[in-house]
Amino acid sequence: MTNSYLLSYHGFFLEYDADVGIYEQSIISSTKSINRFFCANLDSKEEVLSFREYLKINNDGNFISIGRDDFYVTSLPDGQLIIQYVAQIGAWERFLKISEDFFHKFYIIANENWETPNGIVKKRNIYIKENYIVKFGEYEISVSDFVATFNYDTSSPEECSFWCDGKEIHCRLILNSSIRSIVWVNSLGNIANRALQYLVAKNIAEKSNNVEIANVDLPEWGVQKEEFNCDLGNSCTIGELDFWFDIRGISENLNNGNIDSFIINGYPFNVDFYPSREKSKKYLPNFSDVSKELEGFDEEKIVFNIRADEILHGIHADYLVLPVEYYKMLALKTGLKPVFFGQLDDNPYIRKLKEEFPYALFINGRGPRYDFEVLRRSSNIAISVSTFSWLAAWLSNAKNIYVPLAGMMNPCQAVGQNFIPHDDPVYKFISFPLCRSECLYRHPQRFWEKLNYMAQNMKFVSAYEANQIFQKVDILRNRKKSVGGFDPRFYMKKNYQEISDPGNSLNHYIHSGDVITNAFPIKEHEYLGNYPEAGVEVAKGNFQSVAEYHSFVGYYMGYKNY
Repeated sequence: MTNSYLLSYHGFFLEYDADVGIYEQSIISSTKSINRFFCANLDSKEEVLSFREYLKINNDGNFISIGRDDFYVTSLPDGQLIIQYVAQIGAWERFLKISEDFFHKFYIIANENWETPNGIVKKRNIYIKENYIVKFGEYEISVSDFVATFNYDTSSPEECSFWCDGKEIHCRLILNSSIRSIVWVNSLGNIANRALQYLVAKNIAEKSNNVEIANVDLPEWGVQKEEFNCDLGNSCTIGELDFWFDIRGISENLNNGNIDSFIINGYPFNVDFYPSREKSKKYLPNFSDVSKELEGFDEEKIVFNIRADEILHGIHADYLVLPVEYYKMLALKTGLKPVFFGQLDDNPYIRKLKEEFPYALFINGRGPRYDFEVLRRSSNIAISVSTFSWLAAWLSNAKNIYVPLAGMMNPCQAVGQNFIPHDDPVYKFISFPLCRSECLYRHPQRFWEKLNYMAQNMKFVSAYEANQIFQKVDILRNRKKSVGGFDPRFYMKKNYQEISDPGNSLNHYIHSGDVITNAFPIKEHEYLGNYPEAGVEVAKGNFQSVAEYHSFVGYYMGYKNY
């Protein structure tokens, strides 16, 4: 007695549910349990349960059709399975019988990576296309020819072979950990922006296997941009406005070969994306070309880093200066001697500071490297609204770091960005109202009015309160798209009109409006039965759906989504 699986014209295998019968179809992938697929001795059956009714099985050699009274089960290109009126049975109503032995072996090899004479074939590129064509990397062969020539011994699972175009193709098993992937950094902006991009890349490398960081332009730390030849075709990219992305999920997709590379082409300003402070200091040590004798400002002083050059022109809505009253508040609270350091060229804003602080020190900066090191080596740092200032403090050994939650550092203004470190007693936070920048020279009255508005509504907040502000905004306004458990073959089939290569699936998903239910298959009622805590977390409002819970949590706990 020979059991068979059923393969549709579009490359899907039929699935079976005890209550419904045959009612859907899917591809072989690591997210699918082998027990989900329909398998039976069709030669001995006259009827089969499908769409909650028993339908007739019509055998036609190696094919069958399922229906009754001109209504037949029909396979659609996007993976749907329907029952509809059909005047004449066509390819979409015929299902190819696949032997149980071959199916089980193909299930195994389709979830592994293989080395072939034409290079490495990742599991994402092993599937069955429309018209019964096996896709094995660059090799394409009809299912019938593949079945006839396929050789795989489960007692020796490191090798398999098949014939294609008159040649025997020998394949050797390759582990995920031995496949190289790339984090490509398009270095953008000033020294701090480029350094923060680099830290994101280093964090991904820490979480991933065999990842190489390329194209970094950070000569300040001796990381020179070099010629690097690689194929970035099967990659995922974040752009300038992609402040948040699922860094854990991206790392996992690099690990399992769903993508070959990840391209950082933006400004992922989020402290959760960086390595720990201690690791960051090792990755970005003190500048070697700056004197070791250079000293920061000592424990008796508080250094106010001032950025008062292009920022006064209102070049960016979230890049602004702080009111004079802010510095007065910090000086009074700390009792330390104020030092204004940085961009202090003569202008109305600097003159105002000097009027209000007649006994303070005002020290002009000497350039990016020097200024960065002075801040980094200081004991008490009140940063400006700038990544330059924030990073210098992050890499420092300061006893106190004061962070203004204003402009780009205000979670309400730059949704997705996060400059609020967790559980670090060194950091103190001052909240500000939402306020956009203004050009001092074109609109001086509005400039000073906005600073006065900020001063009237600023206050110290605890680290807990600062993080609560961020969390509230993050939940309400940051539309996160998780990618843990992503299935590139499943997603490609769902979006067959737009994607023809599984290597492009993840990038399409991240930048499209597609919902998470198309990222991988999931059976909600079964998932909740197996993992009831998922339903509790969704009911609490911590996740939008069971699928999102699985992607963010369940996948990493080894939960089976299907």
